[in-house]
Amino acid sequence: MFQDSKGYLWSGGYGGLSRFDGKEFINYSPKNGLINHYVNAICEDDSGMIYAGTVEGLSILKNKKIYANFSTKNGLIENTINALCYRKNEGVYIGTVKGLFCFNNGKFFAIKGFDKRDIKCLQVMNDILCVGTSNGLFYYDKKNNSINKQQGLDNNSINCLSYSGADTSLFVGTTKGFSIIRTDHRPANFHEENGLIDENITSIYSEGINNIWVGSGSGLLNFNGKEFSFYN
Repeated sequence: MFQDSKGYLWSGGYGGLSRFDGKEFINYSPKNGLINHYVNAICEDDSGMIYAGTVEGLSILKNKKIYANFSTKNGLIENTINALCYRKNEGVYIGTVKGLFCFNNGKFFAIKGFDKRDIKCLQVMNDILCVGTSNGLFYYDKKNNSINKQQGLDNNSINCLSYSGADTSLFVGTTKGFSIIRTDHRPANFHEENGLIDENITSIYSEGINNIWVGSGSGLLNFNGKEFSFYN
């Protein structure tokens, strides 16, 4: 799910792409130009164009219509897109099952150092792009052209990321637990013995260090900074 700059709520999934204005939905499928009905990721650039990443390529929407489609036939380096993230003056970062790429000025560029990595999720954190993969969490700094791997996580397969700018904490969901990474890059790791009902964390939404919503395969949790509450 993604909320754009105008307040519209976009959702993707197996049934295509939908835009909700609070009253009604506008739905997009291959019948009206979407490159594939299975949408994994959504983002927006500064011009207001919406990007939808699917299992068969990238669709771009402009003024409520499909503006362009890209697959390996049109310059995209890998069709199966798991994550999208826009960074001002850099372009749209595309996380795929075979690496990290950037789309800028109509062209795709491979980000060296992520060759053939299975990218699961992306999150902007100040000047750093956080890259969650099936083999660890990495920090990509384009300005300094550096890639650093996060140490101390109990599991390397990263499902989701959320950044709380107010207290500079990064929240990490993995297949085997939930972690909070502070500014000193020392993670606090949480498991079932710490109150998790399910260690396979599928989504995170942060409203600050004392109000974190955690989605799992068994239900919804809220973390208040000390303990978890469970909603089934």
